[in-house]
Amino acid sequence: MRRALPAIAVSVTLLAAWPASQSAFHDPKRWVLVVAALIGALISLPKWRWTALPLIALTAVQTWHGAEAGLQAMAFAWALASWQADLRQFTRLVGAAAAVVGVVVLLQALGVDALGFATPEVGDGRLSVYGTLGNPDFVASMLLPIAILLLPSRHPRPVEGLLGLLIIIPALIVTRSFATVLSAMVAGVVVSIHRHALSPTLSPSGRGRSWRSLRKPILAMCGLIALLGVGLIGRDLGQTIAGRGYLVSVALPHVTDAPLLGHGLGSTVLAWPTWELSFWQARCPDAACVSADPRHVFAALQDHVHADWLEWMLERGLLGFFALLLALSAPLLAAWKSEDSLLLAAMSALLARSLVDFPLHRPADLCLLAALAACATSSRA
Repeated sequence: MRRALPAIAVSVTLLAAWPASQSAFHDPKRWVLVVAALIGALISLPKWRWTALPLIALTAVQTWHGAEAGLQAMAFAWALASWQADLRQFTRLVGAAAAVVGVVVLLQALGVDALGFATPEVGDGRLSVYGTLGNPDFVASMLLPIAILLLPSRHPRPVEGLLGLLIIIPALIVTRSFATVLSAMVAGVVVSIHRHALSPTLSPSGRGRSWRSLRKPILAMCGLIALLGVGLIGRDLGQTIAGRGYLVSVALPHVTDAPLLGHGLGSTVLAWPTWELSFWQARCPDAACVSADPRHVFAALQDHVHADWLEWMLERGLLGFFALLLALSAPLLAAWKSEDSLLLAAMSALLARSLVDFPLHRPADLCLLAALAACATSSRA
């Protein structure tokens, strides 16, 4: 039960939806994370990972602007501290759940929305491919690390998992997410560096055998990146970069307003109107000036900055940011020491996405990251 808990939690968060709640997708996933973290903390008592304890302590003392944000943050911290998992069991169960999500996504891409009852107004075009997570980018954020775990590697993968890739990869393609390609490229670089570092151990007798040990995961990652790039045809990268740049420009100056503990969990949506007003007042004397600025099209109320590295410092300060780094240091180091490069790549893909997105503020992504961390620290792949 202890090692199966993260796999069960991630599988349920992938599929959970509750139309009656205020947020049909995030609310049920958040409660799954909270309950699973509580169970994990109790059944692992007192064998908690000390590296996550500062994150727990800081989360407890910081201001919570809304119980949802605070409970989610606390649950993630406790999951990092207590969860244990087996990588192969995790890959098998979560791969199956991800394949189900992939089927839902592909049906939506074909115009068949089995979840229309949950979200009657999801938007047209790319936004209509929202899977069981509410948004195509949220779908891609979850499915990419799982797809990486299922790729061919030095270690055998479940046959059903490899078959699941035939569903998951097309689902990733139809989400048409720039951040997914960026994350996959980072993961590919990580795989290359990790396999190169391991190659003397894996193949001590010669360069040819060393290349064979490197070849399979690297070629698999290159193939995945190429396939994901197909979905980007027709999308405007420049507009996406400009939008992200605007959000960072508005928010970045306010890191110094509360540098140590931040403005409080969930404060971004409350403070954004003030931050945006000060941004434009510093640049424009009147509304005509604002309208003439090409960045005015991005002006709107924001729930998140789409840059988790920045949002963590805004809401939790430098202490919270470094507490997160400390909590993730042990899993990343354990994944580096593992011979399975794809586990490290899966974690890297999710963290790379946080540079231009906000997976560290979504319950499903937090659940997946905590589970991957558990696989790294309690399994020897």
